[in-house]
Amino acid sequence: MRQGDLQTRELGDDSREHPAPPEPSAPPTNWRTGASAIIAALAVVALIAAVFVAISAAPRPAPGVNHAPASDTPMATTQPTQTLSQGAGLPEGVEVITFTLTGADEGWGTGGVITNPVTGLPDRGMILRYAGGSWNQVGPSLPGVYLGGLDMISPTEGWAYGGDGSGHSLLLRISNGGWQQEPMPAIDPQGAPAIMAMRTANEGWMAMANPKGEQGGANTSLLHYANGAWSLISNTPHYITGIAPVADGEAWVIGWNADETSSLVHVQGGVASMELISPGYSSFDRLRMFAPNDIWIEGAMHAASNAEIDDVPLN
Repeated sequence: MRQGDLQTRELGDDSREHPAPPEPSAPPTNWRTGASAIIAALAVVALIAAVFVAISAAPRPAPGVNHAPASDTPMATTQPTQTLSQGAGLPEGVEVITFTLTGADEGWGTGGVITNPVTGLPDRGMILRYAGGSWNQVGPSLPGVYLGGLDMISPTEGWAYGGDGSGHSLLLRISNGGWQQEPMPAIDPQGAPAIMAMRTANEGWMAMANPKGEQGGANTSLLHYANGAWSLISNTPHYITGIAPVADGEAWVIGWNADETSSLVHVQGGVASMELISPGYSSFDRLRMFAPNDIWIEGAMHAASNAEIDDVPLN
């Protein structure tokens, strides 16, 4: 399993409403601190033969804000504003937003400088490389851009994503010590990158957050990337919260459904099949896969009263 599969997301409030995806153009107001969660694991072992489930109570994710439609409008990426000194630590005001280890003493991250605490909008975003105890900025800074997502598939290959204050989504590909902007998937022009789980440099998966769907409220689309092209996968959870690639064109996906259940879906050959569905008022929030038949899910079951104190384990 690659390092990128071990990333986690801290989730907050216990609202039963399906959350809107985070605004790609601006960081959440409480992005510096994660919400505490009481979680246990749900094990799905030997999925073909049997499924064993054990989930303990945890807060549900906090609702986000509706985002503006994404755009493929190119951003100004050729004019650097400020770069880190070679081999230096992070200057004052530069904060790491997301980070992924790619070795014992090396990794990649995204950072930002926010000087206006009222709006919380970044003055500039940047991609960072950590190695040998020091940080270096890779490429120019991006004025007004918040890079909230990172998926590294090797020490030199990966993707970063985010958006700006005008509702424009941004997708960057990291390769050979630099990065370049990639076009947004044309198959889902209104979406914004929410989760990336690339298996190789030329194959992987992305969940795109959409403003609203046919059923109303926030939802996501599952896209498959192969040899430079994106394709849409149907019949996936209404709001995807985790993706675990298995092999070429194969992955496991978890998420919430519009009927207050959650599900585990197996995608293979462009077809998604339901493998596990939870009772009502429950959520699957995180997915870990250590082998094709060794999958763990973290989640919670919530009382119909929507009161956090009434949450109970799911047996």
